[in-house]
Amino acid sequence: MWCRDRCATAFWKNHWWSRARRAAKRRDKYACVRCGGGRPIEVNHIVPCLGAHGMVSCAHHLDNLETLCVPCHRAHTYANHR
Repeated sequence: MWCRDRCATAFWKNHWWSRARRAAKRRDKYACVRCGGGRPIEVNHIVPCLGAHGMVSCAHHLDNLETLCVPCHRAHTYANHR
């Protein structure tokens, strides 16, 4: 199905939530990109995925993900739901 193992890995890292989440945390050095805070951290969809966490989805591309601490994630979510 894939021309190389590297292509398969790249696809899953950008389309499957658990792998994309891990890649985003690693990319952001396990710190909040907004305040620089540490743990606990969560990975946020900049453009909401609207419940597609369990699906293969382009919403999980790394350019749509950011690592946030819990307070920053709450503030982001609250601002989007106003």
